[in-house]
Amino acid sequence: MGLISKRGIFNGSECTYSLFKAYASDNTQHWYISIVPHGRLRGTSIDIDFYSASATPKSHICPPSNGWKKATVGMHPPPSIQVFLETTHHH
Repeated sequence: MGLISKRGIFNGSECTYSLFKAYASDNTQHWYISIVPHGRLRGTSIDIDFYSASATPKSHICPPSNGWKKATVGMHPPPSIQVFLETTHHH
């Protein structure tokens, strides 16, 4: 699973919220719900991070349903995530 994004408003301005997996500063993989500045690489210190969750063997491909923690600008309680995978049927 790559980047998932959704347009929205943050502090009165249009933005793109992103859900993605990246390496943290301690070289462990985490999932993040963040705003990545336009034209910049995701997973850097300039992201506006709302929530993060550890990428475990079970959540290596898809983000975990729970276990999310509030990051810099997130609010309590952290979200629960539901992932629905689309299947393509060939006829």
